[in-house]
Amino acid sequence: MFNQGGQYAFSKNDLDQNSINIEKEDAIREKSLQNVTVNAKKRDFSISGSPLQTLNEEILSNISSPSLSDAVKRFSGAMVKDYGGIGGLKTINIRSMGSEHTGVSYDGVSISNCQSGQIDLSNFSLNNVSELSLSIGQNEDIFQPAKIHASAATLFIKTKKNDLTSDKPVFINAFFRGGSYELINPAIMFSQRISESLSYSLYVDYIKSDGEYPFKYKNGNKTIDAKRINSDIESLKSELNIYKNIGKHQSLNTKVYALYSDRGLPGGVIYDNTFSAERLKDKNYFLHLNYENEFSSKIKFKSSLKGNYSWNKHTDIHTHGFTDNQYTQYEGYATASLLYTPLKSLSFSLSQDYIYNYLKSNIENFVSPERNSSLTSVSAKYSDKYITATATLLNTYIIEESNRYTSADNKKKLSPSFSISYRPFSFTNFRIRTSYKEIFRIPTFNDMYYRVVGNSSLRPETSKQFNSGISWIVTPGRIMQYINISADIYYNIIDDKIVAFPTSFIWKMMNVSKVKTKGADFNVNTNINISEKFNISISGAYSYMDAKDKTDKSSNLWNHQIPYTPKHSGNTMLVFENPIINIGYSLIMSSVRYSSNLNIKQNKIPGYYDHSIWIERSFNLKEHKFSLRADAINITDKNYEVIRFYPMPGRSYRFTINYKY
Repeated sequence: MFNQGGQYAFSKNDLDQNSINIEKEDAIREKSLQNVTVNAKKRDFSISGSPLQTLNEEILSNISSPSLSDAVKRFSGAMVKDYGGIGGLKTINIRSMGSEHTGVSYDGVSISNCQSGQIDLSNFSLNNVSELSLSIGQNEDIFQPAKIHASAATLFIKTKKNDLTSDKPVFINAFFRGGSYELINPAIMFSQRISESLSYSLYVDYIKSDGEYPFKYKNGNKTIDAKRINSDIESLKSELNIYKNIGKHQSLNTKVYALYSDRGLPGGVIYDNTFSAERLKDKNYFLHLNYENEFSSKIKFKSSLKGNYSWNKHTDIHTHGFTDNQYTQYEGYATASLLYTPLKSLSFSLSQDYIYNYLKSNIENFVSPERNSSLTSVSAKYSDKYITATATLLNTYIIEESNRYTSADNKKKLSPSFSISYRPFSFTNFRIRTSYKEIFRIPTFNDMYYRVVGNSSLRPETSKQFNSGISWIVTPGRIMQYINISADIYYNIIDDKIVAFPTSFIWKMMNVSKVKTKGADFNVNTNINISEKFNISISGAYSYMDAKDKTDKSSNLWNHQIPYTPKHSGNTMLVFENPIINIGYSLIMSSVRYSSNLNIKQNKIPGYYDHSIWIERSFNLKEHKFSLRADAINITDKNYEVIRFYPMPGRSYRFTINYKY
């Protein structure tokens, strides 16, 4: 019989009468059930009050490049300034706010460059990345260092960490990548579990390429058919991670990072001149200690210490002779964060950061500036089934010093931010979100002290970000497992923007510009599970960006699109997985841009489409896993530029062998 809840119910007499037959009947009815496999794709859905985009390891493995900058191009609203070739510099610019407004977090460690304020993404490799996230505006995770709250947007890089057990105490992941332009890229990760509470991983990545790709270039009515020179690179990255659990609620992780890079900086191709002799050598070492303690379900604490040494040498041969400039940066960084959760739906956090920066150079009469920074953030978060709301107040205090001339003034600022996400209907995961963030960008050492053009009186750039949008997760059924849609409109204002401004015969860095940006971002991804062995995943992103100079109505630059900002950009990716061979296709596109604030025909850079395809075959030999992959990048052999006079590579090929144990 059934009870009211629809479950089986038996009386005591029923049990007594049937008990003597249980053993016999069980013997007759006993059957072996076959194994059941449940196929589902991991979903990385954001319910944040601010735009948060995430690429997991599976998606990253489908990108036809070992360069992290190529993965960043998949984010809507993100622009990568690419100076061409494997060795060319690559910096990220979010929603036309400038590279200096974007922070980079590497396993919780803030990567910084006090000299230029720009992080070169070419120093990172995708081989060791398990997750890449871009947070724009207010970050919903309030349990963060204060420095994370001090950026208009933050790129989070999470490296691979393997789950080792006593049955599987060792993990090896090795691959070799080769291809066009004499590319050689071996990499290996070795992880080992020493005990139940102690493990480590070692990662080494080497890359070398001559970078000499052919290109065609239009110079008026003349077509240049040449080969890129001085675009070679040789670099070695290594990283040691030690993971230590102290009891059930404490952990101490140590990261030691080292980078050596020697590369040519390909110059601009101007008036048929392809010559370039610029070279850049980089050395970067840092030690990072991270401690976490979960005192109770209500109180959590974490702190970090980081020491960083960065050295680069820039050489060039030009008409005035030979340049050999060397710069050394020292950084000390300490942060401590406390999270208090008095109620399940309510939490508070307090974070305190201290940062010391020092820059020296072999240049005669160099200023050698020092900077002491104190960042304090107080945050609150409320979250239930329908509403998620966060608010943060950040206090910044900067002390500037230099050994020559007049130091810049000390700076202090209070910066508020908030976000809210609302789910109006319980029967569907549809959310409405809005956010606001106010932040300011401290001038870099180059802005204030670089030779003659530096200006120690510069004010910080102040930015205000407004964002509203929706996110909607639809689960149609077994075949189309989900559709994840997000759409945002935004409005940004930057006051006191720092630009190079001509005064008499000498250029100076000055606060003279105001930029207003209106835009929209749209993202969609879905997964079609045709059968147990056939699967299709599709993703796409589109951005509209109207970023105008609003400095002076009487200027001929008024209301012109700011440099290198396309009004339309987007990308798409399609992957077909099957038992025989996996196939992937990707597209990146950009509309017209201008190389100068003056939007005239002579400064116009044509738009472009970049198509790539790949195929992959995987097979197992017991516990040994192998995969073979071939990529064809820019299959239409499109000639285009991201930065004017810096031609990008045409069609190229890569082959990858991957081994896992």
